[in-house]
Formats: sequence, C-alpha cells, structure tokens
Amino acid sequence: MAANIAALQRKYSRLITPVQIIVLPGSVTTKAQAVKKLKKLKAKPQDIIVQGTHSGHFIGATVIAEDVSHEAPHADKTLIKLSASKQSMIAWSSKHRFSIVDIQPLDGYAYKKGRPYAGPNNPFYRELPFRGGGPKKPILSGPIRPDAERGMFKVILKIGGRRIDPHIETGP
Repeated sequence: MAANIAALQRKYSRLITPVQIIVLPGSVTTKAQAVKKLKKLKAKPQDIIVQGTHSGHFIGATVIAEDVSHEAPHADKTLIKLSASKQSMIAWSSKHRFSIVDIQPLDGYAYKKGRPYAGPNNPFYRELPFRGGGPKKPILSGPIRPDAERGMFKVILKIGGRRIDPHIETGP
C-alpha cells in the first residue's frame, strides 16, 4: 500500500495529499498505548485515527477528536486543504477495506470570512460513492471542480462497519 501511495506521490508530488486511515486494534485501550502505536506508524496530523466508534487525528503526543479538531479551520493542522486552480486531490489509504459514501458541504461556512459557500455538494468531478479502497488499493479523489472552491466539506467514510467524517476545505 505504501509503495502505491509513494508512486503516486512521486508522479504528482505537489498535487496529492496522502491520508492514511489508521484503525487502532481493540487491544489499544489507553492514551499512552495509542500514542506509542501512532508514533511507531509515523501518523501525520491529516491522517484519520479510528478507535472503536471514535475518530480523530494525531498531533505530537495527543489524539484529538474529529469534532474538536476543526473548530478553527484556518489554523487547523489536521484539515486537508485542496486548491481548485492547482487541481489538487487526496489519496486515501488503509490496511482495512473502506469506501467514501458521501460528501456534504458544511452549512454556513464562509471561506476566510467571505461569502457562504454556494457550490455543489460534491466538490470532485468523480461520482459518489468511491468504493474499493483497502490494502494496496488507495482511493484517489480526483481533482476538485472550480465551482466547488471556497467550501468546507464533511467526507463520510465507511470502514469496518463504522462511519467516520473527516473534513476538507477547498480554496482557489
């Protein structure tokens, strides 16, 4: 799986944001165990951490819940920021089978305090759902549509029977 992502990154290094979906095993029950495991896996702030029915991100020595991590979007290291003009995209990967079942704009979000987002629900050209992600098979979002810039979106992923909802922001 890492080799596939690495190959894509070499080819499109400035356009692709790799996001690893890490499912912590049930044996990881304490914060200290989670931190140790995530450091070993070299988790990045934009990676999605799943433990039981909860999801979040790993920053330094802290696991932050998904809901809390996006309260200040412009200073948020966990937020995936895509550019319409650069046609940037996301490569989601995991050791577990997963799919992206829906994408929804967040109501009332105004990019850099401008006008509220009024573009399409799905910021990507690709039709939903994005199925078939799993070991050695990342899901590539494809570029975002120009009419979808300046929005904040909740991406609904399904992995191991769980639904999680990381966020992305689209800019010019």
